[in-house]
Amino acid sequence: MGVTRSAASALAVALSILCCVDPGHSQTASTPALVSAIQKGFDGFFLLTTVGNGEYEVYQMVEDRLGIPDDADVVCMIRGDCFLEIAKLPSVGVAAEADGENIGALRQRFAAVRDAYKAARVSSAEQRASAIGAWHSAISDLASCLERKEQCR
Repeated sequence: MGVTRSAASALAVALSILCCVDPGHSQTASTPALVSAIQKGFDGFFLLTTVGNGEYEVYQMVEDRLGIPDDADVVCMIRGDCFLEIAKLPSVGVAAEADGENIGALRQRFAAVRDAYKAARVSSAEQRASAIGAWHSAISDLASCLERKEQCR
């Protein structure tokens, strides 16, 4: 799978993913509740990595390049799992959601992305373009929700 990030940037993301989101490691008290809920609630399908300033990058597991633009940020781990960056979670969003406000709507947006991706993977050739469009739309809806909580309603 082609990767557009620089080698150093990809290594930093990979280390962050391996060190901070390994299911075998417990979350620290400083991990926002929303981040923990998404990471645990979707069986590793989504990974949220901190960029060090309170903001997070949201990644989704992908199986191959189906429906992924050539310029997309894809990071592959040594064990073979690949993740596509799909959104940014501003520190304001993490803080606002940590108390549970709008968490149900956010979980629905994450579920919609997962479900649309899975539907695109099994769609027939005739339906594939439409299914990929639905997946991209679900990603856009999630990104809008994460950036502006009024978009989550």
